[in-house]
Amino acid sequence: MITRTQGKNKSMVKKTKPKKKAQAPNAVALQRANVFKLSSCATDYLKALVDPFNPDTPVACIPDQIDDPSYKTKTLLRGTFVTGVAGAIGFVVATPNGMCLIDNNAVVTSAAAFAFLSIPTTDTAANVTQETNPQAPYDTAQLGIGPGGIQYRPVALGLRVRYLGTELNRGGRIVYARAPHVPLAGQSVSFVLSRNMNFSVPVDRKWHSIMYMPFNSASYQYLSTNTAGVVTDPSSIGFICDGCVANSPFEFEVVSYAEYAGVTLNVTPSHSDINGISAVRNFTEMASNRPMIEGSYLSSARKYLSSMTPDDISGWVTTASRFGAAAAGAYTGNPQMLLTNFAHNGL
Repeated sequence: MITRTQGKNKSMVKKTKPKKKAQAPNAVALQRANVFKLSSCATDYLKALVDPFNPDTPVACIPDQIDDPSYKTKTLLRGTFVTGVAGAIGFVVATPNGMCLIDNNAVVTSAAAFAFLSIPTTDTAANVTQETNPQAPYDTAQLGIGPGGIQYRPVALGLRVRYLGTELNRGGRIVYARAPHVPLAGQSVSFVLSRNMNFSVPVDRKWHSIMYMPFNSASYQYLSTNTAGVVTDPSSIGFICDGCVANSPFEFEVVSYAEYAGVTLNVTPSHSDINGISAVRNFTEMASNRPMIEGSYLSSARKYLSSMTPDDISGWVTTASRFGAAAAGAYTGNPQMLLTNFAHNGL
């Protein structure tokens, strides 16, 4: 028989919970590794690609297997252009390769007497204006693989336009023109809009931006020759102004990020982050085949990368290594094959 006092004392007895087993250090490390974060170098590279006009975006390098020091630049080219005669289009096309050299055509635009309905097939067509980048640090004569020769590669490029004319004459549309693997030379509005990554917006006074996205192994290579050609370059991006009043004026800006090897002064450290470039490359290849409007590149990249884990990244390392090897093909330095980099600087 249990008395009331005894029952009360029994209910007051503290129940002890079984102690959890201490987790092994390896298990804790594995849990922390479930979140993938870009290194600071890969973060700067991504920002240059998707947010190039932001004044806070720093110079950047491509964080592939070539981690030797390089000279990194950020240059800006501004100008104006007009649409052609009544019924004709206006256009501006920029190339990332051309922006790297001071004596290379970097941008081509329509002039007042342009009278065609498609982008011309050459930079020197009638009534077409060529622009060079006066802020580029080197010219063609300084390129080469031997001692003292300079090699270059584009890192990122952005192009934007806006209308400058009167409200009375404002009309028509601005067509985003991007066609990875295919030059813009000879392309009409209907052909450009047949590709799912392109679209059009009404002409207004807002800036409209388009960004270059690397799309194959050649996009990461160092170059030692002048590639020449804007509209014939498959990596070029541009805008077509269609349905406007004749000679409608527009303003454009091009911002370019590049790095140079073979330079003895002004070099800064470069870093290798194969996991990071794999993640960035996977996003840019996806983004290069779908429409992206202002501001959506960076937000889409952050959302996409926030869902990644190291397991997702690991499957891309082999491809990134192949791309890095291709980039090293024209490089005369001594690329370091650093295939693992687990820095924890967040985007």
